[in-house]
Amino acid sequence: MTHPAINTVAQLRGRTEPLRICVDVDEVFDRFGLLDMADAESDALSGDAGAIGRLLGEDLRDYEQAYATVVRDELAARGYSLAVEIWNDINMDLAGIAGDEGILIDELRAAAEERAPLPMTGIAPDHSDGTPADAVRRAGRTYLERTIAMPPDVAG
Repeated sequence: MTHPAINTVAQLRGRTEPLRICVDVDEVFDRFGLLDMADAESDALSGDAGAIGRLLGEDLRDYEQAYATVVRDELAARGYSLAVEIWNDINMDLAGIAGDEGILIDELRAAAEERAPLPMTGIAPDHSDGTPADAVRRAGRTYLERTIAMPPDVAG
């Protein structure tokens, strides 16, 4: 009898359809403290808080792309050359993914959350002294600081 993990590896190596990985980028940013930071700074901004909202939207999109890059790099390092689709959909039903493929996806998610650079800093999330939001504050790259540094025609 062939070990199930060997079957899964063979199936993934010959797979023609993309490997779909679901990530709720808003939820990741929430766990990292970044949504609370953006909300607090929007509330504190006396004028138009739209610039912070635009930056947040850009950061969410950029993080999703960085997340996908880490997933692809991790698959390549493991010897897989298959297409990857990142679905930013909290309603995605993943109940059909089980066994070794589900374990692989969990490992890919963990690698991506650990190594995907945050758009604010360009480096992986820093949990060493608080939350990644605390590290963003220490780096002087908060939404408010980045908005203030924008030229007026871009910020407003």
